[in-house]
Amino acid sequence: MIDKNITKKLKDYGLSENEAKTYCSALFIEDATADKIAKNSDLNRTTCYPILERLKEMGLISQAKKKGKTVFRSAQPEKFLDLIDEKKQAIAEIIPLLRSHFEISRGKPDVRFYEGIEGLKTVFSSILSEAEEILVFGEGESFLKAIPGWTENYVHKRAAQGIRTKIILRASPYVLDSIKKLQKNEQEKKMVKIRVLPEAYKIDCSSFDVYSNKVVLYSFQKQNNAVVIESNIISQLMKTVFNILWETSEKYENLLK
Repeated sequence: MIDKNITKKLKDYGLSENEAKTYCSALFIEDATADKIAKNSDLNRTTCYPILERLKEMGLISQAKKKGKTVFRSAQPEKFLDLIDEKKQAIAEIIPLLRSHFEISRGKPDVRFYEGIEGLKTVFSSILSEAEEILVFGEGESFLKAIPGWTENYVHKRAAQGIRTKIILRASPYVLDSIKKLQKNEQEKKMVKIRVLPEAYKIDCSSFDVYSNKVVLYSFQKQNNAVVIESNIISQLMKTVFNILWETSEKYENLLK
């Protein structure tokens, strides 16, 4: 007798009721023939064969010859988990494309606003858990002073976690001094590349980060504010802007010496 709770769970997984019964029959009966599986599943033989074929295609049942007879054997139950992983991988590969079409069809990206010290901490924590590489552009000084001690610790964690970072900053005396301290740490020196623009450039109390498909715009004037925009289109635009600035800043490398 096939356990109804098991067949229900297999149906929740995505099998039809007859597919669930057929798999269980092959599992419970050693080297089962199609006749035995059909009988145990309350199916006629004609109905059972196409079901067996579908389960074979899914890798849930295999077919072999034993003493001149065709027998069917169930795959190990862990095969269901493998199939889930394969489905997740297949979907993960097309998520960026689906997201792009989603944004185009909706006409607007996902935008979230964060305020104050706790809001800023939330944004930084998300970056640490999600980012593999970050592009940073900004004034620098107001960022480091936004949450005294905490933002510096965030910079250290970012490097310790192996997050590659490219930074363009305004070359104020405070920032240049901070860069010298940063480059004394071997891990941070390895993971962080920094270029600067002359102090005369107008970059006051603001910056932006770009990572993955997200752009974070910061304002550190009066209180801390951050706007997180999740959009393939906008993040690609901002990566292009950053790369142009990166090439421009190369000629000011002597400011770091």
